[in-house]
Amino acid sequence: MDKSIERFLGIALFVAVVIVLYGLLQVPLLRFANQAANQPANDQADVVDATRSSRVDEIVIHSSLLHKTLPVRVYVPAIRSSKETLLPVIYMLHGTPGDYRDWLDLGNAKSILDESIARGDLPSVIAVFPEVDNDPSQATEFVNRRDGTAPIMDYLATELPQYIETHYHASTMRAIIGLSEGGYGAVNIAIHYQDRFPYAASLSGYFVARDIADNNFAFGHDVAYARVQSPLYWIKDQPTVKLPALYLASESGDEYGQELNNFQSELAKQNIQASIQFANGEHGWDLWRSQLPDVLKWLGRYFNPLVAK
Repeated sequence: MDKSIERFLGIALFVAVVIVLYGLLQVPLLRFANQAANQPANDQADVVDATRSSRVDEIVIHSSLLHKTLPVRVYVPAIRSSKETLLPVIYMLHGTPGDYRDWLDLGNAKSILDESIARGDLPSVIAVFPEVDNDPSQATEFVNRRDGTAPIMDYLATELPQYIETHYHASTMRAIIGLSEGGYGAVNIAIHYQDRFPYAASLSGYFVARDIADNNFAFGHDVAYARVQSPLYWIKDQPTVKLPALYLASESGDEYGQELNNFQSELAKQNIQASIQFANGEHGWDLWRSQLPDVLKWLGRYFNPLVAK
């Protein structure tokens, strides 16, 4: 056979082998690419994606402040603003008895957050549902324990946000809200950590530390310490004090409604503005589920302009 023909056939065979091998490699490569596209993206690289659903992560955090491992749930929205935009964070405190799962399992918080974001009442946000004690019946009051063994406020104001801002696409724009004991905790924490929580909301909370005589866990029978941890007395004792932006709601006609009435009167004496709502209903989840959309809409009035900048 002519050498030129042999050379041509050799080149043709080589090209054919390359084409076959390329085709064989494309299948796994495409499969790998498709699988990678369907994996949850690292939150540090999330972008606008209207087809993605919001999710709730169940995580555990080892607290060096509290010397224990604690569960946390984290709501991550479906639509992120952009790769460069960090998202505001809402910290949501439960009541007692209760635990970190209540807002989502009983309060329908995931759906309410989804709907508020979809309507534009609230920008895309991360929501954090923390636990501070592994005994759901323990009334921690969300304060630093008087004997120094459980700095719960410090954990919620510093250690937990640091973790969230490291592991999620989270900004330092924060709000804290709560219900019942968590409502008290949210306002009290925001008062003491205004640089970290400039926005706070309370649903059926109270404003004077409770069970001072019996609650050795939180206050150590120390009336003076409990007074410092009481928002009502905090503004009485410091009439020129600056407060965070407040949304305060409660049912009418019971002890929680009376607590809000008393706090509202003191706010009026000090010419301090707050959004205050009374509603018909009982101290429970039917009421709190109905109030949460209004809380988020109120919060959106602060978050939306800041996120847009």
